[in-house]
Amino acid sequence: MSVTKIIKNENGMMLLNILFFILFLGIIVVTLTTMVIADFKMQSVNMDRPRALYAAQSGVEYTLRGIMEYAVGNGSLGGLEGYTETIDAGGGATADIHISVIGLDSIVIKSIGRTANFSQTITKGLTYEDVSNYAVYAGGSVSKVSHSGGGLGIKSGAAHMPKFDLDVLRNRAKPVHYFPGNLKINSPFTFVQDVAYVEKDLSILNHKFIFLSGVLGDFVVGRKIKLNSTLISFYNGIYYQPNVSTFKALGGYRLYYINGGIITAGDVTGKNYWFFGMHNNLLVHWKRNYISNFMQNSVNGGPLVVYNTRWFRQH
Repeated sequence: MSVTKIIKNENGMMLLNILFFILFLGIIVVTLTTMVIADFKMQSVNMDRPRALYAAQSGVEYTLRGIMEYAVGNGSLGGLEGYTETIDAGGGATADIHISVIGLDSIVIKSIGRTANFSQTITKGLTYEDVSNYAVYAGGSVSKVSHSGGGLGIKSGAAHMPKFDLDVLRNRAKPVHYFPGNLKINSPFTFVQDVAYVEKDLSILNHKFIFLSGVLGDFVVGRKIKLNSTLISFYNGIYYQPNVSTFKALGGYRLYYINGGIITAGDVTGKNYWFFGMHNNLLVHWKRNYISNFMQNSVNGGPLVVYNTRWFRQH
């Protein structure tokens, strides 16, 4: 064999080895690229699952806020039966919402969070009481009190009271209508621009020889409320007692007319007087819009008190 042939054979073997090396390197590159793409897709899928769950939770929270806003202007949630909506939950996720109304005090929210690869469903049920449907809503007893104007009248022994951030109410009353101690109102007519906050007792003791008197505005009172006023007294607004205490209308031959509502954790007591028959001296005329507007200050942002929450399923 000549030297020339040997060189040619060696060159052929080297070229063949180079081709095999390039092919092997290409296989490695393709394999690594495939693995990286698969890992990226897996990570994306793993991220989609919690995003779908977050979207479903966002749908529930969004719906709860909407229900509270709806309840401010509506005495019944029946109009929400069968309501559906799709919202953008961010990050490419959406939430499909469906509302079911059950009777007069229960509602079910179904929220399906969706991403490109997953869907997660949360179904939440809640039972509620609409405080704004009552002229008097009391955690204690109610006696010798009348109501007018419709609604559901008087609720005594309420097991579930609305919750307020009292510091927010204090700040709304300050500086003019915040009273760190007791407050006695003796003037015939009193006007409160927004809300008055009395840390202790409120006594309205207008001079008894004045035939007519009036107090306009909402009051938050930390302890007792006592009315012992003129022959006919007119009160326009909401009276709220967050603590267990008493609301008393004194004087049998006087008429106390509240145009608005009473929300109290304690007892409400009036007296009887005779005028061609026995009558109660405390009359509360139900004004739902007054009550629902005041209840927007509650932690729920509306007149509903939610007292039983149920998670039916999550998948």
